[in-house]
Amino acid sequence: MIGFELTSEQKKLQERARQFSKEVILPVAARHDQDGTFPLDVMEKAHQAGFLTPLVPKKYGGGGLGVLYTCIFSEELA
Repeated sequence: MIGFELTSEQKKLQERARQFSKEVILPVAARHDQDGTFPLDVMEKAHQAGFLTPLVPKKYGGGGLGVLYTCIFSEELA
């Protein structure tokens, strides 16, 4: 039987992305929406946290993870 549960590592990264959304994105999202401004500071923090480069191999500075991790991050950060 195929299992569709996330691994413990995936759940930890999912929670980290959810926390990032709550602490970094949510407090400034409405302001950026209203002003029509690009949240460069948020994007820089997301990049530093590794949320923007999960598919990039580790030897090039990425997460070296995979498509599922990209989906998990995208879902939580959206």
